[in-house]
Amino acid sequence: MTSSTDIQKKFPLPSAWEEDLEQALAMVWNQLEAGHSARTELEKAIDAETRAGMLADLHQRGFLHDHDNLIIFSQEGKRLAQSIVRRHRLAERLLQDVLTVSEDQIDSNACRLEHVISPGVEEAICTLLGHPQVCPHGTLIPRGACCERSLTETKPIVFPLTGLHNGDRGKIAYLAPGDRPELHKFISMGLVPGAELRVTQTFPALVVEMGGNLLAMDAESAKNIFVRKSAAPGIS
Repeated sequence: MTSSTDIQKKFPLPSAWEEDLEQALAMVWNQLEAGHSARTELEKAIDAETRAGMLADLHQRGFLHDHDNLIIFSQEGKRLAQSIVRRHRLAERLLQDVLTVSEDQIDSNACRLEHVISPGVEEAICTLLGHPQVCPHGTLIPRGACCERSLTETKPIVFPLTGLHNGDRGKIAYLAPGDRPELHKFISMGLVPGAELRVTQTFPALVVEMGGNLLAMDAESAKNIFVRKSAAPGIS
């Protein structure tokens, strides 16, 4: 029987100090992104959210540099900060778009997930979501290697139903309704993850065939239904 100690050795969790470090790097990224680069502003903001002296630690470890009393990232600091910010914002999208977690719980849970998402899982999440460009708050998600590959090698695996053409077939991957009533409407129509469909019309309304039944919907609703397009060409 595997003990908890064996599991911790095989799948080590980040220490409290490592989490503080990543949180501080993310905060610096967010502050610089918002145009706040003065050292005094950053020091006050970071020390209020993490342990005191963390900004000095980031400098000592070579992650940050001073330039005319302004803070800038070193190459390694930028790489680490971009990684944690990307994981956090992808986690936010996953929680909202796939798991439909309530808005007041998204940030706190994303903060936990960002520290344990491995590079492979990060790419899998990004690919599942169709390489989203912004987080739920409208802030840019730093691009990853999978995003760059998708531009030259493949198209996103999952994308809105509005991206399918007449005759295309697909399988619903997840729903991203604007509210609970819309989610209930989707479910009542049989539009649930795993359901297979075929687009029979795209204009003036989008019409899909499911199990021999035809369902019509407007573009606003269709863009909240995310599908995996079938590899085989559609049959009209």
